Amino acid sequence: AKPAKTKAAAFAKTPSRPIEANDLTELKGLGPKAAEALNAGGVTSFEQIAAWTKSDIAKWDEALTARGRIERDDWVGQAKAKIA
Repeated sequence: AKPAKTKAAAFAKTPSRPIEANDLTELKGLGPKAAEALNAGGVTSFEQIAAWTKSDIAKWDEALTARGRIERDDWVGQAKAKIA
């Protein structure tokens, strides 16, 4: 059966193909609790994090109570490096 479309599709820049789930804790500064919260919010791949805008970063920083960690640890840059 095909998986149902989730909020994850909204973050994907290329929704025409399935998004492969990654172990988000591979990103420095992103622990298991943050990964669990991101997954629950539909973020499951490095590709999605790599595509985050400033507003996505602000939204997730607040949602995760990350206190600037997303930018400080450059999750977006790390994610881009993982998919390059």
